[in-house]
Amino acid sequence: MKSGPCCKAFTLWQQCVKAVGVTWNNDAKNKDDDSFIEKCEGLTMAMQECVEAHPDYYGAISELEEEETNVVESEKEW
Repeated sequence: MKSGPCCKAFTLWQQCVKAVGVTWNNDAKNKDDDSFIEKCEGLTMAMQECVEAHPDYYGAISELEEEETNVVESEKEW
């Protein structure tokens, strides 16, 4: 993300998450709460919009997110 077309959006989002105090180590957050979600919402949306605007570069990411959403939706139907 740091070298793609959404580098600036990602960097701003990452700074916000760090400012809230969340870090990830081996896919685990260091805090039990998700306070960064609300505090960094605008930056998260900006980054998502940027990724969606560059499917040629981030296509694999978008496809994985869509696949995960479909799995979650199908699990809800059970």
